[in-house]
Amino acid sequence: MPRSLLIRSETNAYHVTASSLEKNGFPLPLVEVWRIALLELFRAYATHELRVHAFVLLKDRFHLICDTPRANLDHSMRDFLRNMSVAINVHACLEGSRWSGRHRRTLIVGQDYYAQIYRYVYQAPLRERLARRVEDYPLTTLNVRTTFPIQYWLPSCTLGWLNQPVTSTGQRLIELGLRKGQFDVSKRKVKLWEKEFGPNSA
Repeated sequence: MPRSLLIRSETNAYHVTASSLEKNGFPLPLVEVWRIALLELFRAYATHELRVHAFVLLKDRFHLICDTPRANLDHSMRDFLRNMSVAINVHACLEGSRWSGRHRRTLIVGQDYYAQIYRYVYQAPLRERLARRVEDYPLTTLNVRTTFPIQYWLPSCTLGWLNQPVTSTGQRLIELGLRKGQFDVSKRKVKLWEKEFGPNSA
């Protein structure tokens, strides 16, 4: 599938994901990749003002929600992924990119869409059966709020809500929306979205 066209925004958030080159995951223990990722996200914040809302690292990919006050997501992610590759290669004695192709990105417009994607990102470990609750999975920004600059766009968000189950239909609707350059639900699926997430969420 071709990558979605970048829609530049200084105010709205993006969902970003990229996959490891290796099918079995990164060539380092995941906790080491996690430390590298946090360091490089902080570097992206200092260099490009990329602001992290949520970040989840899985064995073979990551999910990121962020915003870019400079409307420079492409430059931010280019440097982030390149620096990640360099750091992983140094520790693993490898060369070349550690990513399977380029990152995928989707602009998120609307608080209701944002909320569902936010929960979807933090529930990624639950879908992979790596944890039973979002707070139990260690490699997410839920567990580094006191040591890492996080943007809070959901002030009323609770762990209870983050752990609230989402049906397979709801997950599929979110995944379809994330394939686009800007998250959206097709007209023929709006009623299905409202049934899953509420009448004011589309």
